[in-house]
Amino acid sequence: MFTLCDVVQRFATDLIFVIDRSGTIREANDRFWSELGLSKESAGPAALLGAFVEDERALALRTWNTVIAHRNVQRSVRRMKATKGETKVFSIVESPVTFGNDSTMLLGVARDITEESALEEKLWSAHENRVAALEYAVRASMGLVKGYVFSLQKLENLPRDKREQFSRVIAEEVDTMGRNIENLLLSRGNGEISSESSLFDIAAIVEEAEAFFKGECERRSISLTVQKPQTEVNFFGQPIAVMRVIANVLDFEIMRLTHSGEIQISLSDSDEYIEVRIADNGPAVTQEQLEWLSEQGRSGNEQFIALSAGKADLDVARLIAESLGGGIIAGPCDTGGIAFTIMLPRMPFTLGRTETSSAALTI
Repeated sequence: MFTLCDVVQRFATDLIFVIDRSGTIREANDRFWSELGLSKESAGPAALLGAFVEDERALALRTWNTVIAHRNVQRSVRRMKATKGETKVFSIVESPVTFGNDSTMLLGVARDITEESALEEKLWSAHENRVAALEYAVRASMGLVKGYVFSLQKLENLPRDKREQFSRVIAEEVDTMGRNIENLLLSRGNGEISSESSLFDIAAIVEEAEAFFKGECERRSISLTVQKPQTEVNFFGQPIAVMRVIANVLDFEIMRLTHSGEIQISLSDSDEYIEVRIADNGPAVTQEQLEWLSEQGRSGNEQFIALSAGKADLDVARLIAESLGGGIIAGPCDTGGIAFTIMLPRMPFTLGRTETSSAALTI
């Protein structure tokens, strides 16, 4: 039969130690010694303090003084250097204890949270990268608009056709900048797409998106075609939200092709849902890249660099689609490029009613 002392000493997975105000180690369990590469015989007065990374030693000293002086429990997160030279993150709870006749002691229990800490940093990094990408897109659009306006002002003898072309580009960039700003707000949870739910033809929304991106596609030598259905594809919902989803996916495809290529849009209808398929003939993608495109976030892997442009727009489109009860799936297409399938579930509506409820989509 093992005693409690034996269990703590030999089998506890946490690091358990008893120290005085200066940090001198009085007692510790086996896991503590093995994890930090120390021994009871060789550990000097500053052994534990030296195990912390340099910029957290002052914090450790302040915490120890607080625990002993005020006789209360303190919790903190600190980084320590382990046996193999790697730095690990520990959640440490330190409590006042009386050890023998000495009341200036404290008991510490340190739990390894290195993996949890790394995951949290990745999540924050992914969020910050998405926001940074959107902010860069906004700044880039502003820079292009300023450049074209400056050219129009300085080149007084610019031919009329060029002046008209510059004016169209400015208008398109202003629209793009507006969409990027809205995407930025939506990604931060501060944006809202508000419209009244109604019965409308999704084919008309697709045609509107085609007209919106026509000028940019022509400048980039990208062919944008729509396979129009023979009959109306009626859908009850928010036209503005559906338009934003389609526009953001199209924007991602255009940014992926950059210059020259083909994008095809097609619609399919069923009793329960509607699918909008947007496919390009760009470079082939791996299964890992497709899985990344079907998720929120951003990767630092080199194989994803070519797909990073417009990823923030795609993430916002997915957020809106999911808020509508649907989703977006990325997959390979016959041309070797990427095909995005936007799935929109049918919503109930009542024919002949005089009023429709006002719906607001907030991300």
